[in-house]
Amino acid sequence: IERQVMYWFEPTGGTRPFLPAQHPIYIWEAAAGVQVYGFPAIDGPDKGAKVAFFRRGTVCTPETIDRTVYDDEVAAMAAQMAPRIPTLPGRFLKAATCMYSNTPDEHFVIARHPAHPDSVTVACGFSG
Repeated sequence: IERQVMYWFEPTGGTRPFLPAQHPIYIWEAAAGVQVYGFPAIDGPDKGAKVAFFRRGTVCTPETIDRTVYDDEVAAMAAQMAPRIPTLPGRFLKAATCMYSNTPDEHFVIARHPAHPDSVTVACGFSG
């Protein structure tokens, strides 16, 4: 399990270009092993656009996760966004942490339940 941080920024110049009708969901590899993703302003024009690093978190447990988001983390995300989507890292609005789990091979798990193989299929690993 990894601690992941999600960030919401108010784009410089306004959110209009980042509303769902104009702006896609995206992901890119910024550097070897460093992936960044983002969503349009799906919560409305006053809630900002969401961005995050993908699979770059600190290993934790439900008991040890640090829910504090630090200024240097916000600055690192803004620095990643600025060269690619210059208007996005405007005013920082909020951040939230979540726990993200992966299998060792980083693939989803889809399997039949051992006690009910003919009637129950288990699927997991699709979100943080």
